[in-house]
Amino acid sequence: MPPRIEEVRESIRRKVEAIKRHSDREKLAAGWTKTEDGDWIPPGWVRAEGAPGGDGAAEDDTTPRDSM
Repeated sequence: MPPRIEEVRESIRRKVEAIKRHSDREKLAAGWTKTEDGDWIPPGWVRAEGAPGGDGAAEDDTTPRDSM
């Protein structure tokens, strides 16, 4: 008898969550920063003034710290 669809969905959900946790740990170890709204900022970058989070600026509105 094949597994019930609920069991399959739960298995997939658990696996996806494990992948996310693993990925998050790798990013944090590599120096990435996670913002309050869940965006990942690579090392050496900061969110540009007026970036998303209230004023509707472009999603890719980040600037390397070196250019500030």
